[in-house]
Amino acid sequence: MNLIDERFEKLKKEGKKAFIGYVTFGYPSFEETLDYIKLVYSYVDILEIGFPFSDPIADGEIIQKASRKALSEGVKLNHLFESIEKFKKDKPVVLMLYANTVYKKGIDRFFESSKTCGVDGVIIPDVSFEESFEFKEVAEKFGIVYIDLVSISSLDRAKMIAKQAKGFCTAFQEKV
Repeated sequence: MNLIDERFEKLKKEGKKAFIGYVTFGYPSFEETLDYIKLVYSYVDILEIGFPFSDPIADGEIIQKASRKALSEGVKLNHLFESIEKFKKDKPVVLMLYANTVYKKGIDRFFESSKTCGVDGVIIPDVSFEESFEFKEVAEKFGIVYIDLVSISSLDRAKMIAKQAKGFCTAFQEKV
């Protein structure tokens, strides 16, 4: 059983819900980000860390602003991996980042580095369910949970994706 499932099991036995916190890596500044992440990590059940991307399509205005600021700080993916090694303890850490970032590093190298530093799950919001299998296969090879993002387009589609989901599902709905 992976650390994400273990955390949900523990909370379920205690009759509690999971508090999943989100932070953008590199925000408010490169120098402060690790302290900020450690603080948030101490209060949550699961920490989701967003790696900034120049053209986010699944992020709201606040995360877009944080990402722009973080990118101006010059953050790199290796900085993220090194930071996770410095704070990761007994709670799950999930990364949210875009496919181009994974492709640039190489899918196998990305998931190997993620596993080495302590990542438990990954969300790649710009990859559809139908196109996610190459990522899921490699994630599974390295013991990382690939977490599906469900766009709220139809209830039947959401149920289909949720039925096969691992870890948890996260939903995304565009403003209309």
